[in-house]
Amino acid sequence: FKQKTAYEISLGLVGSEMCIRDRYPARALSRNLEGYCDMNFTVTPAGTVIDPVAEFCTSSLFERSYARAVLKFKYKPRVVDGVPQTVTGVRTRITFKIED
Repeated sequence: FKQKTAYEISLGLVGSEMCIRDRYPARALSRNLEGYCDMNFTVTPAGTVIDPVAEFCTSSLFERSYARAVLKFKYKPRVVDGVPQTVTGVRTRITFKIED
């Protein structure tokens, strides 16, 4: 499967659309469930993600996998006066899709 992500670039962060491979939740796979989760998180001055929170998921079976996926994102952080900044409240939607 591919876990496809699309996200809003906000507050001067720079990123690109990503495809992250991760383990599909076994219970969701056995039920043939696909879905998405809207996540909220913080981007550190190093461009890494911390504190992911699921704001809405189509199924609770995906929440833990979504949080793991978001932690793999990498951003070019917002820079103010030459100093990288922490940015809170960044949002993205991650979609789980079963491939044929």
